[in-house]
Amino acid sequence: MIKKIPFTQVGYDSLCTELESLYTERISAIAELQRSRELGDLSENSAYRVARQKVTRIDKRIKHIKNLIKYATIIIPKNKNNIDMGSSFSISLNNQVFFYTLVNTFESNIEKGLLSAYSPIGKNMLGKKKGDVVLISTPKGPITCTIVDIK
Repeated sequence: MIKKIPFTQVGYDSLCTELESLYTERISAIAELQRSRELGDLSENSAYRVARQKVTRIDKRIKHIKNLIKYATIIIPKNKNNIDMGSSFSISLNNQVFFYTLVNTFESNIEKGLLSAYSPIGKNMLGKKKGDVVLISTPKGPITCTIVDIK
């Protein structure tokens, strides 16, 4: 049985946009490769090697994204009262409020507030409700936060 990969709608759309962008980038990379090939001896042509590496990198990323899209499933949080994959929520920590969305590892980006459900913090958030106090173990010691809101 093939396992589906959960994505938020935003994460899935982002993958599709990146794939389109890579196809466009690949066209110019192939043109660059052809120009460098025309410069002569390929064994001493560093421009050719660089162009070839660029095409290879793009092709690998395209293949990876196509596989992610092939097995992707869009997640919609089932319960608005508990934090689940795809839930957006805010926490209070040290008198500051932080906003996060719980996502799959493939789309996680803590700087954008996209927290992996498989990270230690994400695992602790799963199933929690508004008002719950959560104890999270970190390398610097345990921290306590409170769930402020769930959307």
